[in-house]
Amino acid sequence: MAIYHLRAHQISRGKGQSAVAAAAYRHATHMNVARSGEIADYSRKKGCIHSEVALPEGAPRWIHAWHDRYSPHELAEHFWNRVETSEKRDDAQLAHEFVVALPVELSVEQNKALVRDFVRDQFAARGQVADWNYHDATGNPHVHIMVALRPLTETGFGPKRVPVLDGDGEPVRRPPKVEGQKGEIVYQHFAGWRDRLPEIRAAWSQEVNRHLVEHGYDTTVDHRSFEDRDIPLEPTTHRGPAVDDMEARGIQTEMVQQHHQVMRENFRRLAEDPSLVVKMITAEKSVFDERDVAKLIHRYASTSEEFTGLFLRVGALDNLVTLSQEIRDPFTNKLLEREKMTTRDVLHMEARMIDGVRQRATDQSFGAPPRRVEKALAEFSKSHGFSLSDEQAMVVRAVTSDRGVSTVVGYAGAGKSTVMDVVRQVYEGQGRRVVGGALAGKAAEGLSESAGIESRTLASWRMSWEHDKHRLQKGDVFVLDEAGMVSSNDMAMLVDAVNAAQAKLILVGDARQLQPIQAGAAFRAIADNTGFIELTEVRRQSEAWMRDASLAFGRGDSRAALEAYADKGHIHILSHRDDAMSELVGAWGADWRAGADTLMLAHTKDAVFSLNERARHIIKAHGGLQNEVSFDAVRGPRAFAVGDRLLFLENDRDLGVKNGMLATVEKANDGILDVRLDNGRAVTVNHEHYNNVDYGYATTIHKSQGSTVDRVHVLATQMMDAQLSYVALSRHRQTVTLYAGRNDFPETTDLLDTLSRDRLKDSTLAYEHTPDYQLERDAFVRRRDLPDIGELRDLWRRSLDAMRSRFAAIGERFRAISERLSLARPQAVEVSSNVPPAAGARAVEAKREIRLPELTPAVSKALSRLSEVDRNTKGYSGKRGRWFRAAETELTQMSSATDLVMFNDQIAALVSPVEVRSLGRDPDENKFQSLVAHLPPSAQTFIKENWQLVHVGQLAADDKSRVDVASVMVTERRDAGLEADYEKERARYRLPDEPLIPAVTKWPVSVEAVARDPANQAAVTKALHQSALQNMGKVWRDPAAILDKLAAAVTDGSDVIQVLKAMDENPASLGDLHGKTNFLGRPDEERKAALAAVMPATSSADAFVGSLKVSIEGAEKSERKLRSQMAAPIDGLSPAAKDVLASLSEASSLPERSDERRALERAAVEDREAIGQLRGVAHDISARFGDGSGVPDRDMIARAMPDLSPEERSGIYRDARQICAAYDRCVEIDRTQRRETRLEHEKSRYHSIGR
Repeated sequence: MAIYHLRAHQISRGKGQSAVAAAAYRHATHMNVARSGEIADYSRKKGCIHSEVALPEGAPRWIHAWHDRYSPHELAEHFWNRVETSEKRDDAQLAHEFVVALPVELSVEQNKALVRDFVRDQFAARGQVADWNYHDATGNPHVHIMVALRPLTETGFGPKRVPVLDGDGEPVRRPPKVEGQKGEIVYQHFAGWRDRLPEIRAAWSQEVNRHLVEHGYDTTVDHRSFEDRDIPLEPTTHRGPAVDDMEARGIQTEMVQQHHQVMRENFRRLAEDPSLVVKMITAEKSVFDERDVAKLIHRYASTSEEFTGLFLRVGALDNLVTLSQEIRDPFTNKLLEREKMTTRDVLHMEARMIDGVRQRATDQSFGAPPRRVEKALAEFSKSHGFSLSDEQAMVVRAVTSDRGVSTVVGYAGAGKSTVMDVVRQVYEGQGRRVVGGALAGKAAEGLSESAGIESRTLASWRMSWEHDKHRLQKGDVFVLDEAGMVSSNDMAMLVDAVNAAQAKLILVGDARQLQPIQAGAAFRAIADNTGFIELTEVRRQSEAWMRDASLAFGRGDSRAALEAYADKGHIHILSHRDDAMSELVGAWGADWRAGADTLMLAHTKDAVFSLNERARHIIKAHGGLQNEVSFDAVRGPRAFAVGDRLLFLENDRDLGVKNGMLATVEKANDGILDVRLDNGRAVTVNHEHYNNVDYGYATTIHKSQGSTVDRVHVLATQMMDAQLSYVALSRHRQTVTLYAGRNDFPETTDLLDTLSRDRLKDSTLAYEHTPDYQLERDAFVRRRDLPDIGELRDLWRRSLDAMRSRFAAIGERFRAISERLSLARPQAVEVSSNVPPAAGARAVEAKREIRLPELTPAVSKALSRLSEVDRNTKGYSGKRGRWFRAAETELTQMSSATDLVMFNDQIAALVSPVEVRSLGRDPDENKFQSLVAHLPPSAQTFIKENWQLVHVGQLAADDKSRVDVASVMVTERRDAGLEADYEKERARYRLPDEPLIPAVTKWPVSVEAVARDPANQAAVTKALHQSALQNMGKVWRDPAAILDKLAAAVTDGSDVIQVLKAMDENPASLGDLHGKTNFLGRPDEERKAALAAVMPATSSADAFVGSLKVSIEGAEKSERKLRSQMAAPIDGLSPAAKDVLASLSEASSLPERSDERRALERAAVEDREAIGQLRGVAHDISARFGDGSGVPDRDMIARAMPDLSPEERSGIYRDARQICAAYDRCVEIDRTQRRETRLEHEKSRYHSIGR
């Protein structure tokens, strides 16, 4: 599970450390330490799987040039050497390092995204260079982040100490020592250290929790220490992999012994006080189950006996409260949902919090005059040059109304800060003090800067209030930003403070975004209980009902939103998911051809890939996407053409693109794409610098956040939930249609149930409606010696009429409180005779009439049958299914079912069903009297005489509801199992990350050099070269030199014709001829023979030159084609394709015509998808490396991959031949089977004619 670990330290020259050597160790490479002349070589170190150097915005050109030119390792080497050169002191601090543990729940790519966000916000945004390395140690993935301590300048580095600036960007100064002079400038450390550590520690936990929630994990980390959380345990020290390795080898180090000693001591403390276990759990979540208990105990217990003993003791704690019972399949006894628990402390704390909020909401002293509000809105428009939207103005008016609590649910980008700025002006205009707070320091700072509200963190407010400082005053207004991140405990503290001061509380946030680190979901509970104002400005959708649906999604009423789309015919369920995808892509294609702005969405990457492929197929079928070029993308090679839609998958500051941005390809060359973003900006994408792109016709729902298009088509699958549905069905302006298959959702109700599942964090208030919760609240009231519920209600009712004439509105609120106080069981209402009615009060009945339940003979017989079944099956889990079937039959199928249900409802109206079931078949007399004491004697006698029937009736009613819930959950589990089986089957065909043949993008020599290499000349050219050399040897003494001159002229593009002309007309000018001339100039016989051979020599040289030109052109074309092909890797084989190879290999070892061999071969070729993958790989291999017959050529492989070792090339050659031979064998088997089928058909036809 995810753990919190952040360790920070300084790298200092005073400790004998080197920043370059430290970087080499973290990068697991070798680097030159320029200052000492040494080489720090850690290239043997393993585990570093990714490295990045993050630059701040506005970084100088010199480091941008390095960033573009060097790899991360090389850039780090240059950068840290320059850092060391700039530091002159012998004790200089060189860098800060942060080591953080990554959550094991997230994948490598998800963890990379997590670290990028953290580094960007905490370091790059502050102007610091951050060099980080991802170490993927088994069970301990972590990241080392080295951060520079000086700001960057155009010439290098600035000073470590920089002026503190005020809001106007001017240096802050101390008060002057001499009047009339300027005070000294206040400086601070640019990088910070101890002052920033708490902020960085908190920011890392918030970032981890945000990413865990985004990827669907209900787990959190907490940066606070045991001491801060008031937990009396000792922290353990970080051991590291070296210590773990020594312990595994039986080496006992001092650190290991100390670690075990701390763990034993911590377990002893937990065993002495088991309540610490639930205290630690409820520090993170208000509602938990037995798995949370087991996971925590497992950390500290060293034996199974210790684990079991402590687990049972925790389960026996009196402080535990059951919120909802476990749910089992009544027929198989399989556990469907675990028992949900909390503690009395948490339950009462959250109940106290919500009661306090309800009390504060009744304070009506905070209304602002409408004229003042309108004046503030007008002044804002005048000073800012723009007006608030109608919705924003509406929210301002609502928040400044007379309510003591205002809750604003403002979605991202809706202008919450702008609204709060105007609210501040309104209340400050009334003379009120407006202050603010937030959980994180960054959020509090943002509230101060954007809304002008003096703000601090909640922790800072708590500390001040504990020391009786900066307390809220009557009439103050407190604004809590990002309230969705605040835990129930912190919210309760704030509500208490606001109530004590009689101040107003304004909560701003989105309960459906980030979840609180600690226990509870307080903001959502408050919004549900007291109402809220929405700031969504849903102007995106063109139709009113779509806007209403989006608002319903935002409120959490996902089912109502989905039903609206279903009622309007925007949900299409086809027979199978493949059919749904086909119809979806067809509808999308019609939009595309019409020029509409359209997008397809799906939950999984596999579905997105399939939708993109189908979309491009449709466009090609209509004549689009011609002249494709290859682009080496992170997810594999992609073919792009002009007009293609492109999706960016990673932030890049240099390009100015963000993860999820869409663009259109305007110009395409191999490896380089000129695209235009949807915001109109042009960008050039070079695969050597940025290649994390994919097709953009379809994208995942996660990636679509922030996007807006006209028409959206969504593929629904079983793994979606309410949050994903919210995003998917709110991306459109004009229309959205959702498609699904009946193999995923047999009925529309199944789809609505699944897509409205909410996976947000729970508070105990989410279970306020359950009998268990209500009984616990009743017991809480009784334990505190408060009047019981009936007495309280009598008090309220006797007060109402007396106050009605003067306080009508207050009377109505008390009536609502009176009704709400009837929590667990109805009470007979009696008016004491010694309390006279108030003057003017209407008469109140002395006693409410009680109607006894009607126990007909049919109902009596049904209950007797149920009682007999209950008695015979009680205590026998194997027979309990009979009881559940009997309860369902009697309550739904028998003729007496309606009367039986009515009888049970009448009993439930008199006494609490929970208490009836808990008392058992033979109740204790005192407990029974407590149960019926509020009833008249006739009702008490009826229940007592028929207790066995009353008891079994309530048992059957409760267990019938369990059967209904279990049936729904069994269906959900079955559907989830189908989804898992499907995903498991698809995994067999998923291609591996490692390609069979890697891409080659860097070549040791140019194309021209390869083409002009004599070794690569065509055979005919080599033959003509020998012929020319032989003929020219009859003329010149050194023909090779002349022939080389001719070849050089061809390769250099010189005038070859002039050389040939000189050979013909003045052969002596090119070199010494055979023979000689006398003093009169007459040639001897040898010279005459040489001159006679000039013409055939020139002719053969001319033929060689022509052939050489053709050979070079052909070689260049061939080399360019090979390099273009090698720019994209050849995918490896999926597990299914490898199974085909294994089956064929096994079959080849069997006798040729044996039945076993034929069966193996037939089964192998029946897997058409695997054969298709095999065919694709074999064709790619033959196209690149095949000889004339398509068989892979060893020399071609060596030529295509010059950087590989001979052993690696031999391995690729072996695999390539095996794959090509296997595919050829598949083709041969398929032909044989077709031929046999045709012959069998003709044979049967022949016999049929004969008959």
